[in-house]
Amino acid sequence: MESEKKLLSPEQIHQRQSWLQIWLPLILVMLIAGGLLALLLITSGNGQGSLNQWSAISLIVLIFPALLLLLPIVVLLFFLIKWVSQGNHALPKVGIAAREKVSRVSQKIQNGANQVIDFFLRIASFLDTLKSLFSRKAE
Repeated sequence: MESEKKLLSPEQIHQRQSWLQIWLPLILVMLIAGGLLALLLITSGNGQGSLNQWSAISLIVLIFPALLLLLPIVVLLFFLIKWVSQGNHALPKVGIAAREKVSRVSQKIQNGANQVIDFFLRIASFLDTLKSLFSRKAE
């Protein structure tokens, strides 16, 4: 088993982990939800047309379309994960370029902010100088 793990590529390990950690639990939850749906349908038919029966039927009618609407989202997420993992080799180059661009923009913003602050500090210093000059004259 240990030698088998050493022979597996990172992609194979990732594929095995994604199957065990994502798809297997997802399929199990869908099977359990389908089983509960079938159980509700079977048990709601027993008895007279009571309020409980109609509430169970309305619950089924509300939940089942919601589950069907989630299915395309799960399929879309599957393909997005697959496409990102296939394009993963280009991400480091793009990430470095994006980080450098953000760093340059950040530096320009900081320089502009420092210039504005420096202007106000010069004005404050000039006003303090005038204040101390006139306070000496008044004494």
